[in-house]
Amino acid sequence: MNDNDIVSTILGSLEGGDAEPSEQANAEVTPLPTKKGKLTMADKIAKAAIALPPITPRETPPKQPVYSVGRPSTQDYFRVCPDPAYTAAFLVLEYPKKSTSFKDKKTYLVLDESLHRPGKGFSVRDFYLCQCNSGRDFLLWGVGRSNDSGWENAWLVTAREIVLAATKSWVCLRPVDQDTGYRYDVSTKITREPEWPTLPFSDLVAKAFGSRVIEDDSHDVIRKLDGAE
Repeated sequence: MNDNDIVSTILGSLEGGDAEPSEQANAEVTPLPTKKGKLTMADKIAKAAIALPPITPRETPPKQPVYSVGRPSTQDYFRVCPDPAYTAAFLVLEYPKKSTSFKDKKTYLVLDESLHRPGKGFSVRDFYLCQCNSGRDFLLWGVGRSNDSGWENAWLVTAREIVLAATKSWVCLRPVDQDTGYRYDVSTKITREPEWPTLPFSDLVAKAFGSRVIEDDSHDVIRKLDGAE
């Protein structure tokens, strides 16, 4: 190798050696690492936030109707079911008989007619299914019957008249006095028709009386009437 070859070799190594010009052009340049910016308070809060699940509407179960036994309120309008299948007569017992408080006196359904004790608060009543406008609950109204001689007081006579009127219109009881009995008002504002239950009448009676059903003489109330301690 002469002096000229040595000089060419040295110059070539300084200019990139044996690498092709195209390879030098395509070489990737690694960027120098840069210092990350400082997080703001909003960034920190966003990072710490926990995503909430979507809110689903709560399903409210439909209101279950209430069945009870008693006389319609003088503060509410009511209707009587016109279907004869939803009326029946039952032997009932009001106990305690001597109680003057309506809250203390309870009406029991008596399933055995042989349990009847004269003068102890037993009676046969005609029960009618009523729907109250307020709350749309149901009521079994037991209307008394005439005594053995066939005599009926004004309460019984007017009660039956109101039952008949209530099969066609919304009415409200208005008690007057013992000589006049009941009177009633007919609503001119309530236009809806009642929605009557589809359950058999016997099921409704069972719901209304609940635990106040006397089947035999082993019941505590009968035992008390018979003088048992």
